[in-house]
Amino acid sequence: MEKYKVVCCKCDREFNTTKYKYNRNKRYYCSNECYQSSKEIQCSNCGKTFKKDGYSIRKYTNHFCSVSCQKEHAGKNKLNIVKVCEFCGKSFAARSRPTKNCPFKYCSKRCHDRAIDTRCEVVCPVCKKTFLANPKNRKKGHSVYCSIQCKIAGKEPTIIEVIVGNILAHLNVEYLPQYRVGKYVCDYYLPNHNLIIECDGSYWHSIPKVQERDKRKNAYLKECKYKVLRLKESEIKTDKDTCVFKVTQAIGVVSHIKRHKQLSIFDS
Repeated sequence: MEKYKVVCCKCDREFNTTKYKYNRNKRYYCSNECYQSSKEIQCSNCGKTFKKDGYSIRKYTNHFCSVSCQKEHAGKNKLNIVKVCEFCGKSFAARSRPTKNCPFKYCSKRCHDRAIDTRCEVVCPVCKKTFLANPKNRKKGHSVYCSIQCKIAGKEPTIIEVIVGNILAHLNVEYLPQYRVGKYVCDYYLPNHNLIIECDGSYWHSIPKVQERDKRKNAYLKECKYKVLRLKESEIKTDKDTCVFKVTQAIGVVSHIKRHKQLSIFDS
């Protein structure tokens, strides 16, 4: 590797350095002690002599012996440039001289963020609440609903939900689909019987994480004084008579279907 001879700016000792450091630096130091060696300089505000590290002297133009001198110097040399915020119209003093990269158009970061915000107002199709959405996300099919709960409530019903809805319509029972209770959305709610019916898919509700969530949901609904009936996908598709029997038993109506074995509501 080619070596370059340079002279230390502190002790005037000659030493070798690399090509990268030779081309990169303008001042050279043979050791860390020479680089960080302190030097006596004068305060730019009060003229007092004090010691300061060498790297700090090279880094800054003005040097101050205390914080009070620094604030006093900043107050004396404050720019009298008054700008008008392009967003809120408030007058403010520029921190430094405006440049092309820093034109100081806004008085605060909040005004800056609100000025460059391209979001538009959208009405949620479920709760009719107005919220802000990004047009780019709207083009991709996102930001249609204001929350996850509304997204769940506005989704198309699954096959098993359609079957259970037909069973309730056949029994001439009043029901509300996608009924919200707190932070949860339930598949069906029977207001005249204070009953909530959940349709559990075989794959999704077999996941341990979802099963834990279902237990928390059941506990919350019980605290809110609701009765819960969960119907599995296997019995909804293959044994509709069992579903009819469980629904009629839950609402207190005797079913016309004869059963040899008494079935009970399961909500766990």
